[in-house]
Amino acid sequence: MRCAPCQGAPTSMYSISLGLIEAGPSLSVPKGLSAIERDVLDALSDEYVSTTVIKCRARLPINQRNGPTLQACIDLRSRGLAESIGSGLSLRWRRRTADDASIAPEGGGIDR
Repeated sequence: MRCAPCQGAPTSMYSISLGLIEAGPSLSVPKGLSAIERDVLDALSDEYVSTTVIKCRARLPINQRNGPTLQACIDLRSRGLAESIGSGLSLRWRRRTADDASIAPEGGGIDR
């Protein structure tokens, strides 16, 4: 059963092959991510969503607080794999695309 924010949400769009997580066109993620970071990365899409939605898509325990999911998002942003908009309770996350990676400044994700 899915939690309310994820009703009808797409399941994983990304596949794992040859030790790399394929993250859209020409953007590959090497091994070395924690289990929760891999789950969160797999749950991110090209649209900005809340940490709660990411937690549901990643199939993390519903009774778990959002802190570990948020920390995984922050870690992915620092690796340049995710980006965020907003602040505080209105913080939203999405997967960083290959296009974003080619034009974004160095040093991680994009804060808007």
